[in-house]
Amino acid sequence: MDKVKLIISPALDTYGQMAVDELLVSDYAPCIRFFSWDTRPQATFGYIQKIEQAKAELKKSGIDKFTRRMTGGGLVLHKDDLTFSLVFDLSARIQPNLIYTVLHGAIQEELKNAGFFASVYEGESDYSPQTSRGLVQNCFTNPVANDLMQDGKKVLGGALRRFDKRVLYQGSLQIKEAESQKAKDALLRGFLKYLNLQDFENYPLDKDFLNKADNLAQTKYRSENWLKKF
Repeated sequence: MDKVKLIISPALDTYGQMAVDELLVSDYAPCIRFFSWDTRPQATFGYIQKIEQAKAELKKSGIDKFTRRMTGGGLVLHKDDLTFSLVFDLSARIQPNLIYTVLHGAIQEELKNAGFFASVYEGESDYSPQTSRGLVQNCFTNPVANDLMQDGKKVLGGALRRFDKRVLYQGSLQIKEAESQKAKDALLRGFLKYLNLQDFENYPLDKDFLNKADNLAQTKYRSENWLKKF
C-alpha cells in the first residue's frame, strides 16, 4: 500500500521553498511538506500577478524578501502561518474547484476533530487572481469558495497547478497555534483522508536534492526574469 511521504526539509528562504516544491513534483508523489522558514516575514505571490503591483502591496508590510509562485492565487504574507505543500496524482482531469471542495472539506473535518473550529466559505467573492488582470491583493483579505473561515476571517487557502496527472498544491493555515504539532497532525490526517490512504513515512531530503534546490532557487526564483515575468 502506498504511503504519503512526510518530507523533512531544512529552514529555507522563500526562493528555496519554491525550488524544493518544484523538484518534489518530479517523482515524490504523494507527499506533504511543512515549510520551515529561516527568517520571517517573507512572501509569495501568484504566478500570473504583476510584479510592480506585488511590490507596491508588499511595501505596505515592509517585506523585501518575496518571489513568484509556480501556482496561482493571491499574495500571501508568511509571518506566523503554517505554510505547506502537497504533491499528488489524479487519474483523470478534475476541475480545480472540485479538488478544493474535497480537499478542504477533509482538512476542515480533521481540524475540527483537533479542536480548531473552522467553516467552509460558501459565499461569493468579487475578486479572483485568475481574472483580475494581474491585480494583486492579499489572499487572506479576500475569501473565495471553499476557503476555510474562522470568526469571519479566512484562515486557510491554497493554490494549485496541474502537470498532466500530477498536482502541486501550496497552502497556508493562519490560525492561533498554526505551527503546533496538533495543527500539523490534523492537516496530515486530512491529506491522508483525501487520498484514501492510511499511513505516512518520514522522508528527509538528501544532500544531492538540496543542492539541486539551492541551484534552482538562485537561477530561477531569485532571477529578474522570473520575478518580472508579468
